[in-house]
Amino acid sequence: MLRSPRMRRRLVWLSVAALVVTAVVLGALLIPNQKETFTTPPSASAPNRPVQLAESVKEVRLTARDRREISRTIDRFVVDVVGRRNVGAGYDLVTRTLTEGQTRAQWARSVPPTLPYRAAGRHFGWTLDYSLAGDATVNVVLKPARGNRQGAFIFSADLKRVGGRWRMDSFVPVAQFGQLKGTKRLVAAPDFTPQGLNGKEERKGRISSTWLVFPLVALGLFLLIPLGMGIRSHRASKRAEREFAQAFGR
Repeated sequence: MLRSPRMRRRLVWLSVAALVVTAVVLGALLIPNQKETFTTPPSASAPNRPVQLAESVKEVRLTARDRREISRTIDRFVVDVVGRRNVGAGYDLVTRTLTEGQTRAQWARSVPPTLPYRAAGRHFGWTLDYSLAGDATVNVVLKPARGNRQGAFIFSADLKRVGGRWRMDSFVPVAQFGQLKGTKRLVAAPDFTPQGLNGKEERKGRISSTWLVFPLVALGLFLLIPLGMGIRSHRASKRAEREFAQAFGR
C-alpha cells in the first residue's frame, strides 16, 4: 500500500489531521477551568407550590433573671461536664440534643460531646451574641487551670429554655490563644475542622488530567510513523527525478 504515491499522500494528510486533533484535545485538557457553574434542574415531579418566605425572627432582651440563670448553667456546665469533674451531675444542665437521647445512667458513663478542658476558677464570664425567644447564643472565655497547657479558649455556647430552665444545647470552641514553641498564636474556628491547621482546603479529582498526556503522546508517536514514511518516500521520489533529469539531460 505504501508503494503507491497516492496512498502515501493520503497517509500524510491523515497523519497531519490526526496531529492537529490531538494537539487541540491535549490543549483543552491541560488548560485549567477557572470558572465552575453548578446547576440543579428542578424535579419534573415537583408540584407547583407557592414560594414560601422565611419568617423573620425578632431578637429579645434577656432579663436580669435570665442572665443569672444562664451564668449558673454555664458555671456548673464548665466545671462538671467540660472539666469532667462530675459528668452525671451535668445531665440536668443539657438538652436532649447534647445527651443524644441517652438516659441519665448512660450519660454518666459516656464521654460528653465537648472538648475536655480544665478551666481556672468557678465563675466564667460571657458576652451575649444574640438572644431569641427561649434561645440564646453567648461567647464564653475560659482560661486554663494550673497544669493545663491548652491555652485560653473562646467557646460559642447555645442555650435553650426547656421547662422554664436554661439548658446547654451546644458548646463549641471557636478560638484558642496560646504559645507554640515560644511563639504566640491564635487558632480560629476553621482550624477545628478536619483540615486542621493546614490553612486551606484543596479540591482534588480522582485522576489528574496530566495523566492523559501519556496516551495522547503515544498516539502522536504512532501517527508519526506513516508521516515519516511519507516524507521519506517523497524525498526519494524527488531524488530519483533529479537523477533521471541529470542522466538524460532534462
